[in-house]
Amino acid sequence: MLTRKGRAIRLAAAALLLLFYANFACNTGYLLPIQAILEQKERIGAGKLETVEWRLDPEMEAFLYSGQICLLANSDVTALVDLSFSPLNGWRAWSETLLTEEEQTLYVGAESFRSIFPRDREPGEPWNEIVYLFGRVDDPDIQRLEFEIRSGENGENTSCLTSVRSEWMTNGGFTYFLVRREFEGAWEGLDLRQTTAYDGAGRMVTTVTDDT
Repeated sequence: MLTRKGRAIRLAAAALLLLFYANFACNTGYLLPIQAILEQKERIGAGKLETVEWRLDPEMEAFLYSGQICLLANSDVTALVDLSFSPLNGWRAWSETLLTEEEQTLYVGAESFRSIFPRDREPGEPWNEIVYLFGRVDDPDIQRLEFEIRSGENGENTSCLTSVRSEWMTNGGFTYFLVRREFEGAWEGLDLRQTTAYDGAGRMVTTVTDDT
């Protein structure tokens, strides 16, 4: 005779198998975020992609509906993937991809997301915006990056972010960066206008306009 605990375990296992079957047969979305990442790797179509960094960001809109960022890369591309979840569609992934097979010293991309803050906002008041800046640095002389971000119809709102080499990551012989910044208030329509790279002595090495 099965105990109450044994019956509960069997029921849970049967329910899990049923969910996997429904997921496969009805194509309702993935049950696990790693499944969505694997599908996105196939969509990018650039061969094997390594995971450079995977972050949880519970301040991105709502934890169960977003809040996961994954940086993927190989010698040809660098991709920022954001994951979202809904009870009806399961896990889905979208990506912003940079081609990094050309002979450049700096590759830069940007993607913005709505924040869950402010929680107590008034009707019509804008949400905060989160921007992720990502890319690859191929020049060992580059020690610091400065990003110029603007918003508004005429770019009247301007902010500069800085990232230094000690904050960057190395994977497969390449150096990558992933910079996060949240903007409060009316920073809608965020736009990366320019990225400037400097060496250790503060001399400008190169400048990239917009995303590469």
